[in-house]
Amino acid sequence: MLLPIDGNLLSRLKDRARASKRRRVNYNFHRTYQERVQRMLNVMCRDTYAQPHAHLTPPKVEVFIVLAGRAVVVEYTSAGKMKNHVILDAKQGQPGVEIKPKTYHSLIPLSPIAVLYEIKEGPYDKGQDKTFANFAPSEAEWAAGLKYNQEILNKIKVK
Repeated sequence: MLLPIDGNLLSRLKDRARASKRRRVNYNFHRTYQERVQRMLNVMCRDTYAQPHAHLTPPKVEVFIVLAGRAVVVEYTSAGKMKNHVILDAKQGQPGVEIKPKTYHSLIPLSPIAVLYEIKEGPYDKGQDKTFANFAPSEAEWAAGLKYNQEILNKIKVK
């Protein structure tokens, strides 16, 4: 069975992300959380905040491929020091990044809306999937999270 990722799907998901309180939405291609490979679209508005995290227990590889817009993936030490970053922009020849297990990272949209295809090892267990970084605001601290994102973007000189 083919599951097309077309303009109609992306348009609907962009509308849902814009209307979402979190200013982002996921669209899962996997049918259950028990599947060995989790595949999804992440559609994120510029004014969203995703707290830095790592996949520690169990350690998992994660891949992001940008389909529309631009985003930056930032790597941190466990103490919160920025270590590296990759700007995802298919038009500029850098469409994706693979994140090794146990790597603290965050994803920050750079365009008004970004669409990313995410691949992550399964199964998914909400209680164990992410270890959130204590060096960054929680997702409940929305304004502080957006400020944190802007500080990161200023440090890496990205607009």
